[in-house]
Amino acid sequence: MFCFVSSLAFAQDISRKGPCRADAEKFCKDQKKLGPYGQCMKQHEAKFSTACKNHIAKVREKTQGFINACKSDAQSFCSDIKVGQGRVYHCLKKHKKELAANCRDYVN
Repeated sequence: MFCFVSSLAFAQDISRKGPCRADAEKFCKDQKKLGPYGQCMKQHEAKFSTACKNHIAKVREKTQGFINACKSDAQSFCSDIKVGQGRVYHCLKKHKKELAANCRDYVN
């Protein structure tokens, strides 16, 4: 199965801004590399504030919607693209006019 969303990128994204920033700084400020940082975020998630946990749930829901809507298009147009750092998303963006309508809604 072609999986095109990195959980580590997800962890990095939710920690940079919004309600999770303070929690990420508190629990994972010493983690410099993306891999350990994502693992640190996952390890400490239960200790995060309610606002952060709610934000994580919303981001996960949106991410799952994107995966469901764009899986077929990602396989069709971007199967040769290495996953990570938004590369598949940018590939989909290049093919925006060719995407299914439900996927296009997720690709700005």
